[in-house]
Amino acid sequence: MNEELKILILEDYQPDAELVKYELRQAGIPFIPKLVETEAAFLEALDSFQPDLILADYKLPRYDGLKALALAQGKCPGVPFIFVSGTLGEEVAIDTLQRGATDYVLKNRLSRLAPAVKRALREAQERLERQQAEVALVRSEQNYRLLVKTLPAVVYKGYRDWTVDFIDDKIEELTGYSKGDFDARRLKWRDLILPEDLEAAQTAFIASLNRSRFFVREYRIRDKQGQVRWIQDRGQIICFPDGQVDHISGVLFDIHEHKLADERTAWQRITLDAINRIFRDALVCQTEEELGRTCLAVLEELTGSKFGFIGEMNRTGGLDFLAMTDPGWDLCRLPPSTLPKRLPLSGLVGKVIREDATLLTNAPGAHPDRAGVPPGHPVLTAFLGTPLKHGGRVMGLIGLGNKEGGYTIRDQDTMESLALPVVEALMRKRAEGDLRESEQKLRFLTTQLLTAQERERKRISMELHDELGQSLNALKLQMRAIERTLGQDQLQQKDECRQLLSYLDEVIDNVRRLSRDLSPAILEDLGLHAALKYLFDGFSQFYDVNFFIELEELNHLFPPEAQIIIYRIFQEVLTNISKHAQATQVNIGIRQESDYVTFQVEDNGKGFDLSQTMTQKATQRGLGLAALDERARMLGGSIQIWAQVGKGTRITVTIPVGEIKNEWPGC
Repeated sequence: MNEELKILILEDYQPDAELVKYELRQAGIPFIPKLVETEAAFLEALDSFQPDLILADYKLPRYDGLKALALAQGKCPGVPFIFVSGTLGEEVAIDTLQRGATDYVLKNRLSRLAPAVKRALREAQERLERQQAEVALVRSEQNYRLLVKTLPAVVYKGYRDWTVDFIDDKIEELTGYSKGDFDARRLKWRDLILPEDLEAAQTAFIASLNRSRFFVREYRIRDKQGQVRWIQDRGQIICFPDGQVDHISGVLFDIHEHKLADERTAWQRITLDAINRIFRDALVCQTEEELGRTCLAVLEELTGSKFGFIGEMNRTGGLDFLAMTDPGWDLCRLPPSTLPKRLPLSGLVGKVIREDATLLTNAPGAHPDRAGVPPGHPVLTAFLGTPLKHGGRVMGLIGLGNKEGGYTIRDQDTMESLALPVVEALMRKRAEGDLRESEQKLRFLTTQLLTAQERERKRISMELHDELGQSLNALKLQMRAIERTLGQDQLQQKDECRQLLSYLDEVIDNVRRLSRDLSPAILEDLGLHAALKYLFDGFSQFYDVNFFIELEELNHLFPPEAQIIIYRIFQEVLTNISKHAQATQVNIGIRQESDYVTFQVEDNGKGFDLSQTMTQKATQRGLGLAALDERARMLGGSIQIWAQVGKGTRITVTIPVGEIKNEWPGC
């Protein structure tokens, strides 16, 4: 007893009450006492104190123990009531017990008090638990009866010979047969089970008999209207002591809708997996035909078809095959090199396209729209065709054939569910091909443009050097001749001639620099290594430039046409640095790694937000980065850019070695 007991003591003599409390404390019973001696006080204590135990004297000057007992039984019948009295004859003691007292203890034998209290409390607790269990049992039985009544299930008692007794009439709702049909033994339960499911049901019963004797089995029955329904049968096998079966106590659940829902969910999952597979494989398929064959493989697997094809309407109103599975090629005597084109829209295929509707027939030879099959083609035993639509119009169809046992509505649902993903995948692959072709054309035009630009630069450079340069030099010689003819009295004119000669020298230098920038002669004469070093030396006049070239034979790694592109890349990068970077230091490195040469330029300028720049439209970004990228691609290389605001920019160009000479159109 860890909790303190609330003990109500009905006693008029204080010393006796103290003796009672003393005995209880000596026995180690924790308690809170409340002492009363009148009826009013006793009644008030029952309500306010709510005792766990009552100890009462048999006789009091102003009250009576028996009256207190009766009052306590009315107020708190489960609370133990023990008489503690000085004199209590045997007859009186028996009378108190018969009236409902828990026990009695004589005051001259208080050593019995503690054991009596403990026993009384224990019995009261057991009585309370028993009452609670009885209440719970009654409630459980009520709930069970309510559950059986409201459950969408049929409770039964079955026997080894498949005869069965049903508890209520709900069996008629489930099967269409009345309870009386089974009570009169006109029907046995096995009569309703489908023959193909009966063996499994019997096996489940025998297995449970040899183990736990509980079973759960699912099977199909055919009701009175001939409809098939799924049933879940849960039961317990009740046996005699010798192990022989007495009966089966079980419940039948109608799980038909759940089974259908599970089948629909499984079908949806399989269909979704098929769609994902189509779009996933679309990423690796190189051609429309390859993708079409993949789509057909998925559809044939889902429907159990032997072969299939995908056809598309052409501009003349005929049908072009986009794809056909291998079995179709093997069995059909058609030219193996190309897919059939411009086929007439006749037969079952034409019907699918004309009517924009799926056609399912398991007797195509007897169909009114039949048109036969090509020579060598196997007999068509079943056909399933679904139109393909794009942009609101029929563009073609998917055709499948020769499923064993014929096609079902589920096969039709599968085909119709996958038709749109097939179209989307094919159109996306076609768009990818068109985009790839467009990119190739654009890259070719860009290459031709850059090649023409380089030739034009060279032509202009030569004109500047040969024609304008020579004209300026001739003009310079004439000015010197004029200067020499002037006399000492023409000092002002001599000074003006010298100023013009100085200005003419600047113009000549600018023309030479412009000619060199347009088409550096050093690149043609000495190669890429010397041209880059000359470019870097000129740039270092304005910036702190650190550069290293690890390759001694840089010129021999690239053909002349590639060298000019590499030179232009560096020229463009350094020009951008001088215009925009506000840098004070530039590091340049060239090194070979395996079959690639890496060119890197890094500055400590203001940098820029690379992500923001790359997300801008091409017209907003300008041509600088695009030109660098295109020049690198012309050489089969790539470009990587790192930039951060306030921390500078690093551009790395990687170009393969040995694969350029025959790829670049300018060669």
